[in-house]
Amino acid sequence: QQRFPGMEAFLVQVQAMHSDDRTARLLAAHGMALRIGWGLMGPTLRVAFGLQDLDDTEIRTAVAEQIAKIIAAD
Repeated sequence: QQRFPGMEAFLVQVQAMHSDDRTARLLAAHGMALRIGWGLMGPTLRVAFGLQDLDDTEIRTAVAEQIAKIIAAD
């Protein structure tokens, strides 16, 4: 696969928040890595860190909040 439209759209959003392209690209990559990591490892992370009491909505909200912090960073 050569194109990733969803990731490209996310990058455009992050680039709008940062004047330095390299910074924007790194922040977008970090945010996407967090999202993908939870998608792949969510059940393991929940058990490993004692988060079994959180439902999927709470996890998604927490991940989204952290991504927002990551992409706003400078």
